Amino acid sequence: MKKFFSLSSLCLLILLSACGSGNKDHENGGGSDIQEEGTSGNLSMEKANEIIEYHNDVLAVFRRLYEDDNQEKVLKYMAERKGRIGSGPVITQSIGYRDTSKIVSPGNYFDKDVRENLKKDINSFLRAGEAFYQNFTTYKSYAKAEDYKDDNWAKGNQLLEENKKLAEEISVARERVYSVISPLANQAELITLKDNPWKENIILSKQIFASMEGIMEEYAEEKVNPEKIDTQYNNLEKQVEEARTLPTVSGQERKGESFTKFITQVDEFMGEVRKAKREGKYDDRGYRKLTSEYNKAINRYNNFVN
Repeated sequence: MKKFFSLSSLCLLILLSACGSGNKDHENGGGSDIQEEGTSGNLSMEKANEIIEYHNDVLAVFRRLYEDDNQEKVLKYMAERKGRIGSGPVITQSIGYRDTSKIVSPGNYFDKDVRENLKKDINSFLRAGEAFYQNFTTYKSYAKAEDYKDDNWAKGNQLLEENKKLAEEISVARERVYSVISPLANQAELITLKDNPWKENIILSKQIFASMEGIMEEYAEEKVNPEKIDTQYNNLEKQVEEARTLPTVSGQERKGESFTKFITQVDEFMGEVRKAKREGKYDDRGYRKLTSEYNKAINRYNNFVN
């Protein structure tokens, strides 16, 4: 059985680094002549920072709101009809923790068509997510009151089918948003990194994540190809070795320590891969451990860039 895998929801946790206050181009209002499709006019330093800020605001909402893992728990719970004997799975979401008005109103640094598409998809994401959890609340009340005895689970089944469709809508809307803002934000980051002394570390970190994700994607397959995992692992090993040779910026030793902690966490991820390779065993339990180490690496990376 193919393991539950949502690469987009994992990738969306990675924040981008914005221009520091000491960047001369930013202070003087200077910019770049780079024109990126989907942005309004030449992508100046100011616009690049605005795009990154918007990108990170979106991620801040996506990382806690309507997560795939929570949806999986809810759907499994509803399908197994455990509502009649318990209160349901613990869902760690915080719907009101952040002002979502920022992300439903992208600024003029995007072209008109891009802004409209983002508004549409983000609103679809929010509407579907709200409806999903409203259905879950209704289902729990329905089960607790034992109303299923009157209709033989007809309403429960209806709510389950609705939530399956809503879960798909959430995933599709989120993927559309990501597919639009990711290339634009990456281009913007290259501009803001122009004079960043940690530029090499950040670019190499993105390559490291790509290798980690390649391993996870293959690991999630129903029939795993060990040779593909070996190739991605060897790439990752070389990248980590290179990362260890990068010098620490003078006067920014604490930031250098954060980068070291990130690489150390990647080592933990690699250890889980080596264990699976030794045992020739690529099961759900191992994949969950891999996912855990991956997410810890993301947190370490975000501590480094911020």
